[in-house]
Order: sequence, then structure tokens, then C-alpha cells
Amino acid sequence: MKKRAFIIILILCGYLSAQNNSDFYPLNIGNKWKYIHLSYEAGTIPDTSYIIKEVIGDTLMPNGIKYFVVKENTGIHYERYDTLTNEIKYYQNGGCGGIDDTKYKLIYSRDSVIVWRQCDITECFITYDDTTYGADSAMIILDMDDLVASHIEFRKNLGIYFRFTGEVGYYVTALQGAIINGSSWGVITSVKDDEMTTKFNLYQNYPNPFNPVTKIIYSVFDKARVTIRIYDILGNEISVLVDDVKYPGEYTIDFDGENLPSGVYFCKMQAIDFITTRKLLLIK
Repeated sequence: MKKRAFIIILILCGYLSAQNNSDFYPLNIGNKWKYIHLSYEAGTIPDTSYIIKEVIGDTLMPNGIKYFVVKENTGIHYERYDTLTNEIKYYQNGGCGGIDDTKYKLIYSRDSVIVWRQCDITECFITYDDTTYGADSAMIILDMDDLVASHIEFRKNLGIYFRFTGEVGYYVTALQGAIINGSSWGVITSVKDDEMTTKFNLYQNYPNPFNPVTKIIYSVFDKARVTIRIYDILGNEISVLVDDVKYPGEYTIDFDGENLPSGVYFCKMQAIDFITTRKLLLIK
């Protein structure tokens, strides 16, 4: 009996590991998502904001693994989908703080609930639903019931569709529209009218750390003179990357540290009264 049970477990494990559920988190360059985010504090009117997420490129990071470069409002981070383990991996910016950290696991069994421990602490229950929406838009659902309740729905061919977090108040994030592999879903035509063009932005460079070239992305909401300079840790000016009048749009420039020593550098952007700085790490 024990031998038979062991064989069944092996078959089940082999079945789960053999699944490729990357359609539930489609990472391809050009894919874009628009979310509405509602923040409900106890007894207050909810605050409304928008999250714009887009896969803008890919890059090989210092650990030798290729990640997709994901821009999320004003931030840049790195994600990949591990098809062998069905895990969404983050470089540095993961939920547990480690390099190539597992953020979510997307496995399921049609006949049972799977338990997964995020960061080996918080227990998540993974279930599967293909009855509500049909096989082409089936859902994997992660439920977490710890000090902070959490519910995340991943819809096939769309990615994260809905998430709820509850503590003192509660927070709801719902997908409004997406462009996945060239096909549109919902409403996403007004992405640039929501928040992305209401201010200047200097995004975190990628890759970071870098050797010797890194990309710097910035956006301009109105015609203005823009300067972007690189400084060393002592405040000495190393390079002037931009010093020109720019029109509304998003721009990408390269910074080459070939002739510089390893260390921390700072990228400073100024436009009208907007001033911000990002930290760059050059490792050779």
C-alpha cells in the first residue's frame, strides 16, 4: 500500500512539474496592462489610482539569467517565468528579498487544493477554476490567510486579473485593459492620459548593477529643457547625457561606464522645477 501511494505521489508530482502555465502570466516584450487600484481605509472614501505595467525589454542580469524588463508606473523591475517550476521569479525586487526570488507559484491540481509557502512562512492555497470563464480563460487563484488576508486571481492569457488585500482597510486592484501579444482586451487606449504623462519621470536604469552599459529611460509631459548628468559618489560630474529641449514623450539613452572604475554613481534629471536622482551601480 505504501509503495502504491508513493508511486501515485510521484505521478502527481511529475504531472504538476510537467505543466507549463506561463499563459497565466504572459511575459513578452510589448505586453501592457492597465489596472485601477482602490484603497479603502476604514470609514473613508476610497482613494483611486492607476497602475500601468508594460514589458519594455529583456536583459541578462549578473547572475547569468535573462529577465524581462518591466516598467510599472515610475519603477523598473525584472521578472521571468520559470517553466520548469511554474514560478514567477523576480530579480532583487522579489517578495522575500533574494536574488531570483520566487514571487508566485502557479501550479494546480484539478482535484485538490495545493498548499505553497511563500518565503517559507506565509501559507498560500492554490486552486484552479475553469468553469466560470471556460478553458481559454481559466483561472489560477492564490489565497493567503495570515495576518493580512490576500486573494489573487491569474486569468489565462491575461495575467493578474484581480487582487484583494485586507488589513485595517482593504485594497482592490482590478484589470481594466491589456494588450497581450498584439491582441487587445478591455479598455487601455487612454493609458497615457491617466497618470503617465502628468509629470516628468526618471526611471531606474536597467540593468542595475551593470557592466559596462546601462539604459536610462525618462519621460517628458511638456516641452521643456531637460538635463541628465552622471555624478560619482564624491559629487564630481562625470558625464552630461542630455542637455536639450525635449518634447512630450518617452526617451531612452545609454550610459557607457567602460572607462570608469567600479562603484556607485548617481544619475540626476532636471526639468523646470522637477529634480530627481537615481543610484547606479557599476560592477566590473
